[in-house]
Amino acid sequence: MKKSKIKYEESTLNFRVPNEIKDEIVQKAQHKNITVSRYLRQVLEDVLSGTLHKSDVKIKEEPTFLSSIEFLRLMIWIYHKRTDNKLIESKEQLEEFTRTLKRLDGHLPEDMIREFDKVLTNVITIKKDSKYNNERFDFANPYGSDNQFDYGKVEHYLLNYRIE
Repeated sequence: MKKSKIKYEESTLNFRVPNEIKDEIVQKAQHKNITVSRYLRQVLEDVLSGTLHKSDVKIKEEPTFLSSIEFLRLMIWIYHKRTDNKLIESKEQLEEFTRTLKRLDGHLPEDMIREFDKVLTNVITIKKDSKYNNERFDFANPYGSDNQFDYGKVEHYLLNYRIE
């Protein structure tokens, strides 16, 4: 690689680094097809300007499903049913919750999906009921049954969930 002439006044800066760091610097410079000096100048300029890693940061234009408003609404609704499990929702609201519940697959581990399936099954059952009144959601039944949503299990998962 041909060296370019210095076009402006520059100073030399010498310092020592461990061999592992030097090897990584050399590798990154080679990957960018530039000299080690040029690579380090760019890194130092980025550090001083405050832009280091801005291009490396993975900016999510869309939130993950678990951090979406749609999922948040579902969770608030499920928690509200804990204190009032009466059916007061419109068919449209139940349809919205059904769509959200069906989208959970692939975003949660299987044991969490099984918990939300209890809610989905209960919502579908209520939607199919011809009378559609005076119903209560069994998943929120505080007296325990096989169909009861395990709030503690879901809380533990969500409180320890890390958005990548």
